[in-house]
Amino acid sequence: MIHREDYAVAIGRLEESSAELSSSLASQWGQAVLCPYPNEKRQQEFFACRMAASALDIKPEQIDKHPQGWPILKNEGGFISFSHCKHFAAVLYSNTQANIGIDIELISERFIKVASRYLSPQEWEDVQVRFREKEEIP
Repeated sequence: MIHREDYAVAIGRLEESSAELSSSLASQWGQAVLCPYPNEKRQQEFFACRMAASALDIKPEQIDKHPQGWPILKNEGGFISFSHCKHFAAVLYSNTQANIGIDIELISERFIKVASRYLSPQEWEDVQVRFREKEEIP
């Protein structure tokens, strides 16, 4: 977890089933969280993102969905962004910055082909070193 003056980030691993994640959320917040997705993988991503948000003290019932699909916080409670990939879920929160976004990706051949267009020079250098060493990003 990273906390800065104007933003916070939480990253979690997708190691539990959707049922286990749902149960953890219900225990933590005292109520069940309903998932709109029938697919197990989508449910797992849904609950994992809410678990990561919980690490930032964001309750699941504060999270809503914009008509165009991205997550929003109810009652002008700040701004939030989710991302997930094969084994990870990440949440970015800011109480001041409206145009925020987070993206996590596994380092792969496909990612390497486009990464230099999106990463800072320092990030690109780090990714190249990790890819050559076949190191997994923590």
